[in-house]
Order: sequence, then C-alpha cells, then structure tokens
Amino acid sequence: MDVSVGPRHLKNAQPSGEGRLFADFLKAGRRPVLFLLVGVWNTLVGFGLYACLLAVAPSMSPVAALIATGPLAITQAYFAQRKWVWRSKERRLVEFPPFVGVYAISLLANAVVLFVLSRLLPPLPAQAVALTVTAALSYFLHLTWTFRAR
Repeated sequence: MDVSVGPRHLKNAQPSGEGRLFADFLKAGRRPVLFLLVGVWNTLVGFGLYACLLAVAPSMSPVAALIATGPLAITQAYFAQRKWVWRSKERRLVEFPPFVGVYAISLLANAVVLFVLSRLLPPLPAQAVALTVTAALSYFLHLTWTFRAR
C-alpha cells in the first residue's frame, strides 16, 4: 500500500490541462530572467576584461579593446548560457558556430553603438550604454537561432 504524500510523491506528478499550461508559462517565464542573470555575469566578465585591457593599454582605442576581449568573453558566455539559461543537450559543435555568429552580430552592433557614443561619452560609460542595446538583440537571436528547439 503506497501512502506517499508530500514532495516525494509530487516530484513525479505531471500537471495536465490548465495546470500544464501554467507550468509551461512558468518555465518559459523563467528563461528571460535566467538570461538576464547570466547576462549580468557575462557582462561583468566582458566589461572587466575590457576595463583591465584599457587600464593596461590606455592609449588603445575603445573599439580595439572591445574586439580584443571579445573571444574570451564570448566563449565564457556560451558555456554559461548553455548550462544555466537554455539547458541545452545539443552537441557543442552544432551550437557553438551559431552562438559565435550571434555574438559576431552583437559585437558588430556593439562596436557601431560604441563608436557613436564614444564621441559623446568616456569609454566606460559609452560601453555600458552599448551593452544594453546588444543584450536585447542577443536574447532574440539566441532564442530564434542558436538554442531553438531542434
């Protein structure tokens, strides 16, 4: 006689009907929040690399510093997003090229915005503003291209 109650019993329960719709909604609603949280981490890493490079080489142009720190920041971002946001099980060789493509597009957009803003603001505030523009772009592209359901 099974008298299981509580979390262990509910752990394997699958919602149905309206309960399933609500569960799917909660699951889908969690992804943008996770993307933002992981994005904060990725931004801190990328911005930290950018700031360190400018501190070591103050005469370097802001766009050159951005491009120089991009590959390490992008690789770190891929592994963080793959594990924590998208929870992907796809082969890395299949996902990584589109991920890099999304970041190449984002990097280009970032460079254009940074180029314009660095004429108006110091390099670090200009990059902070440029990052907000590219965050929305990269989420949409990852959702529809890199980590879409295959």
